[in-house]
Amino acid sequence: MGHPGSMGRVLHSGEQAFVGRQQELELLRSGLDRAADGNGGLYLVSGEAGIGKTSLVQELILEAHKSGALTLAGAAFDLSSTPPYGPWLELASHYRPSEDDPELPESLDRKATSPSGQIQDERFDEALGFVINLAERRPLVLVLEDLHWSDEYSLDLLRFIARHIARHRVLIIATYRDEELNREHPLYFRIPVLVRESFAVRLELSPLERSEISQLVHTCYELPQESHDRLVTYLLQMTDGNPLFTVELTRTLEREGVLYQLDGASKLDAFTNEA
Repeated sequence: MGHPGSMGRVLHSGEQAFVGRQQELELLRSGLDRAADGNGGLYLVSGEAGIGKTSLVQELILEAHKSGALTLAGAAFDLSSTPPYGPWLELASHYRPSEDDPELPESLDRKATSPSGQIQDERFDEALGFVINLAERRPLVLVLEDLHWSDEYSLDLLRFIARHIARHRVLIIATYRDEELNREHPLYFRIPVLVRESFAVRLELSPLERSEISQLVHTCYELPQESHDRLVTYLLQMTDGNPLFTVELTRTLEREGVLYQLDGASKLDAFTNEA
């Protein structure tokens, strides 16, 4: 059931309009400001898949860039494909030193992955020295995503570095899916340790509220009020306020011709919960 005319602002997979999360963003901004003043810290961002962890972090990264901070980001992948120190090695692979910047140490090179004994202790000291050296030149933001898939060595390196950044210009942001953790997960018992040892700040993202879904819809579509309210109610009922699922459902409505652009305005045809 198609309709002529172009679509409204279509949000593609992996893209989310940034709505809500102002309190969480303010906390991260505060962490960025404190780090710039030499008071480093660790922020742990958790929530279910699609809840907006990456979108929140990307907003902070944009502001960090504008402030002149160096940002480096890496992610863990499912445990079958993440090597020891995987997120740290990916993070380091994006490092492009200028003439006055320190060279990447062997401890953060993809070729250096041996994780045992004294070698690990040396690796940790070298990695920490590199981080502090960088932060002496300009504020440094390190992002580690999807730690629910991380190996134990990466988590231990995070714990080690986080304990030593309180007086340095370093902000570390780590994200994870809390629903993936159980008592056997290596991150499960490390979270309270991180909070106790490095005074980590925890940000737990909850589903979007109705007003925030309304804002998301308004950002993308110009609908009459009755249609707008009907669409918001439907999205909230079907996605429970999950931002990614909300975006994907609007795309489904677009593909099915229920939500479309006609004569310069957005239109919403009648539909049921099976639409």
